[in-house]
Amino acid sequence: MQRFRERIPRRLDRRTGILLTLLALLVLSSIANYQLGLSARGGQTSLPVSRVLGAQPTQAPTPTAGPKDTGSAFADYRNERGATRAQEIAMLDEMIADKAAGDDMANQAREQKLAFVRALEQEASLEGLLKARGYEDALVSVQPGAVTVVVKRESLTSAEATQILDMAARETGSQARDIKIIPTK
Repeated sequence: MQRFRERIPRRLDRRTGILLTLLALLVLSSIANYQLGLSARGGQTSLPVSRVLGAQPTQAPTPTAGPKDTGSAFADYRNERGATRAQEIAMLDEMIADKAAGDDMANQAREQKLAFVRALEQEASLEGLLKARGYEDALVSVQPGAVTVVVKRESLTSAEATQILDMAARETGSQARDIKIIPTK
């Protein structure tokens, strides 16, 4: 056992411990969130879910619901997205401030935070441009290698889809093949 400990450099032990602790906290918070969600729904596990690529699942509008529910779904998604992002930024700030983590980890956290902020700016800019172009509501998700644009329209003409694709490519710097456009009621 002692020979095994001698093989592992001490600096890896500290970094690995910090990373494993953060991972364990993330897993525990996910499990707690899931359990709280189940208890809030009375243990019901089969909810209708609409999935937007790269986004958190949200409850789908009821079939008898009118157009106001879609607007509410857009607002609900924005609220969830804001809360999740605040948590992610707080975690990155903690990693940056942690002196025990080392300069490499702090630099990586700074780079991640900078990339995250750039994606937030791109999303907000593209959502604003889409609204200015007459789309009633829009959600944009920018991830490395993927951009998803959800617009509140029952369908899109090829000219509208091309216009959205051009705006998304220009604002995010992504290739057309990496951009997905989803019309929704």
